[in-house]
Amino acid sequence: MKTPDPWAEISPAAVGSSLSARRVDASHPYDFFWGRDIHGRRLLVLRYASEAAVADARPKLNGVEIIEPDRMEDERTAIIFALKQPEAAEIFHQLCLDIVGAARSCSSEKAALSAAIRRAWAWHSLLRTGGVGRLSEAEQQGLFGELLVLRRLISVHSASTALSFWRGPLDEPKDFVLGTAAIEVKTRQGGRPVVEITSEYQLDPTGFQNLLLAVVPVTPTAADTAGALSLDGMVAEVQGMLAGDGAALEQLEALLLAAGWSADAGYVEPLWLAGAPDWFGVTGEFPRIAATGLPAGVTGVRYHLLLDACAPFLVDKASDLGPLEKA
Repeated sequence: MKTPDPWAEISPAAVGSSLSARRVDASHPYDFFWGRDIHGRRLLVLRYASEAAVADARPKLNGVEIIEPDRMEDERTAIIFALKQPEAAEIFHQLCLDIVGAARSCSSEKAALSAAIRRAWAWHSLLRTGGVGRLSEAEQQGLFGELLVLRRLISVHSASTALSFWRGPLDEPKDFVLGTAAIEVKTRQGGRPVVEITSEYQLDPTGFQNLLLAVVPVTPTAADTAGALSLDGMVAEVQGMLAGDGAALEQLEALLLAAGWSADAGYVEPLWLAGAPDWFGVTGEFPRIAATGLPAGVTGVRYHLLLDACAPFLVDKASDLGPLEKA
């Protein structure tokens, strides 16, 4: 049986009005509304007090625009999810129900807004992977490496600060951005002498005073090997470092969802034994292809980087993140 369309009886907003709307559920503790704008687009609206605003990164959803007006008619503000493609109404309805359901048990408007954004990130990952919803082994390994570096950053900085540095899940070109410094993380298996660089922006230092390439050696291993961790095991270690800090745990969960990780997927294999990262300063004649040096019209560059050629650029103190502590 097809789910009734909650927008069917809502007319487009009148000229001069931002939207027409009706409440999703009178028993819901927060102000969710089905709505339509002046163009007739389907909307999900969450109204909240301005002091409940959160700085959580917003996803870019295929076919869905996220709108945040400065002020609504009643002096409150809102986050609005607007469907751009009418033919996707059914899946958009499911996204909206998921968001509304995730916020129902929250203890405050601020928590409800964060929950709504986290669920949107989960759908971002689902839509980006074409509905498969499971990371490949290579993607698991890459995320494992980023979490290893995040674990080190958390030991140097406050949890919330370290998490704010992590940009890899947000589709940004650098995995970590610390003010005017940045870190790009790569993993390599079995002593392979190369790493793959997947865009011309990853090792482009433009705009940064310091850019480091962290290469994490990982060795597939058996479950009884001391120190062996799966992706889920590495996630659990980072979560353990944040125990008691509810805001940081929520921030981590949102980033993991954005990266495509889900607790339900069960990433308990493969297991890796990780070594200490090698850190390289991307400066001067470091071997790389950068966006600023490409001919006009060339983009989407992927290439393999020989680590032996990077040896002159090893940074002695980078294992302690010395160059980045004050960035």
